Amino acid sequence: MSKALVLLRVIPGKEKQVQKRVLELDDVKECWHVFGEYDLVAIVEKATIEDLGKLIRQEIRSIDDIVKTSTLIIYG
Repeated sequence: MSKALVLLRVIPGKEKQVQKRVLELDDVKECWHVFGEYDLVAIVEKATIEDLGKLIRQEIRSIDDIVKTSTLIIYG
């Protein structure tokens, strides 16, 4: 299994709506509202790195009000 932290910057005031949409995705295990450079942090899990990339590019980044993402692959 491949796991990653996906850091999300969203339009101010849209954090709760985006968090709800992210949590509706099957491969998102958790999603927290945080303070700092990013607004949300999601833990995602897929069978392969390729599938992880597809999840991020095609599903997460397509959610309205997400301005920027940054992905940290979990190793070990």
